[in-house]
Amino acid sequence: MKPIIFSEHAVYSMIKRGIFEEEARFVLENPDYARNSFDNRKLVTKDIVKGKLTVVFIEKEKYINVITAYYEDEGEKNENDL
Repeated sequence: MKPIIFSEHAVYSMIKRGIFEEEARFVLENPDYARNSFDNRKLVTKDIVKGKLTVVFIEKEKYINVITAYYEDEGEKNENDL
């Protein structure tokens, strides 16, 4: 897998939401579900102990840029704000 880089926004949002980098990396490497989004963004989702976690990222040539991560119950009301 390509190196994973967390944007400043992703780090801030993940801290605010109680999501650890290890959890986001696990979802990226072992998704239950993946789909494309707008502006070349991709979403991967996995059901983990704390809930259904979604990671939003852009795959670059040499790395993966994580934009944000959220639990599904939050994301449904915030996904358009990404």
